[in-house]
Amino acid sequence: MLLDEVSRCWLGRLPQPPRESTISHMVLLFHRDKRMDAYINEPGMRVRVAAKHDVAEGDQVLFESIADALRVDFDELEIPRDVGYLVLLSQGWRRGVAYDFSPLGPGTHLRERSAERDLAALWTRLSFHDRLDLDEDDWTALMDAGWFPFIRLRSSRVRQLVKHARVGWDL
Repeated sequence: MLLDEVSRCWLGRLPQPPRESTISHMVLLFHRDKRMDAYINEPGMRVRVAAKHDVAEGDQVLFESIADALRVDFDELEIPRDVGYLVLLSQGWRRGVAYDFSPLGPGTHLRERSAERDLAALWTRLSFHDRLDLDEDDWTALMDAGWFPFIRLRSSRVRQLVKHARVGWDL
């Protein structure tokens, strides 16, 4: 498994390897000169989101108000375009890994895509799995009934639609 290899190959070489069960998020940066920087549960993480409705400064934003994640940033840490990275994110009990080692290949390479946007896609996948983990039969049932799991629908409504579609009830 990928995370077992991460522990064996990289975390196990740290002066004080962390217990895997204590990791909520992790950033590993790999430099061309073979150095690695490891950030375990630090620095703080911020997710910039698009809201489903207008939000004024100071308004409370509930999870149900989030339409999508736009980028994930870490306090005082930038992922340079000329280093490889491996990032572990957690959302509840769900874990996800994003990585890009392309800058470490032969020649001089800069990452073409934004690491922060790729991490936002991972955060969205972890956070909204009820919308994104639909299989072909689920999609077909929803489309045949004229429904689409629009981002503006409440998550509870999407779960209810999928549940009804799976048992063959009218939507």
